[in-house]
Amino acid sequence: TVICYIHRNPIHHGFAKTLTEWSWSSYKMILENKSSIINASEIIGWFGNLEQYISKHQHSLDSLLDGDFD
Repeated sequence: TVICYIHRNPIHHGFAKTLTEWSWSSYKMILENKSSIINASEIIGWFGNLEQYISKHQHSLDSLLDGDFD
């Protein structure tokens, strides 16, 4: 929940329109496993797998756009 909250914050505040648009977000780095300081495999494992990582973020974003901030 905290990771999704952090990743959707730029959208919530109008700095970006998509999860991958914000240059300083770790969302895309985790998605593409392109960071030497972020253990993407571990974080994705917290969600279950890559598909669930993406799905949970999309659900979180859908909730934000619907005005439901959980």
